[in-house]
Amino acid sequence: MSGTECRAWWNEQFPDSPPVGFMLRQAYPQRWLRIHSLPESKRFAETKEEYTELLLRHNIVATETLGEGSRCYLIQGCWGKPGERQDGWIVAIESEALDIQFGVVETIWSYRQHEGLLREVADCKKGKCYFRRLR
Repeated sequence: MSGTECRAWWNEQFPDSPPVGFMLRQAYPQRWLRIHSLPESKRFAETKEEYTELLLRHNIVATETLGEGSRCYLIQGCWGKPGERQDGWIVAIESEALDIQFGVVETIWSYRQHEGLLREVADCKKGKCYFRRLR
């Protein structure tokens, strides 16, 4: 599935929202699931032990959901100035001054393969476009 095919599939499955967490939660509250990364709903890991737990939880959920060795797609949004990018899957967010451009990368899920990405996302490393690095 190419990025264009993935976008078409997404629009068929989720016509009321792009792949943006807060928008999905608003459009599909009956399908929303939140998985806590750390005990007692702690938001950010601060110790080696907490990162180990966070990565363990994310790897277990992803592996149980996708299946070890299954083909899957990583969809990553990157913030950018309106009009900065002219191609691809771009969504303007009315409440924000920036647009989001989405990249799609096909991969085979493997337990622990994406721990660097999971850690960066958990740390809210804003401004990074992870999918560019994964190609």
